[in-house]
Amino acid sequence: ADAMAYQLRARAMFESVLGGRDDHALASCLNNLAALYQQGEKYAEAVALFEQAARMRERLVGDGDDADLALNLGNLGVAYTLLAEWAKAEPPLKRSMAMVERLHPGRAHPDAVAALNALG
Repeated sequence: ADAMAYQLRARAMFESVLGGRDDHALASCLNNLAALYQQGEKYAEAVALFEQAARMRERLVGDGDDADLALNLGNLGVAYTLLAEWAKAEPPLKRSMAMVERLHPGRAHPDAVAALNALG
């Protein structure tokens, strides 16, 4: 319960300070908040926040590969699987796995393995 309160407070503070601007720290905060909702089995809320975090990271990094974006996409895909929305889960999971493989060529990475596991 405390973690949720802290994350909600951090989000409000980031949003107040940033005035609507995108920021990597805010995207991380949204991802963390989504993870807490997911742990509490509030999957729809988690999906909305994972999507928001991923869109923000996409705007920040453009078309390039980014480890934090890959993590957000993987989390989004897993959240969709928890809602049994398989068709929505597959694109972010595949994108996450491909991005992690490009960021870490020639070796298995835990994030790519997690995405592959969620796809299976």
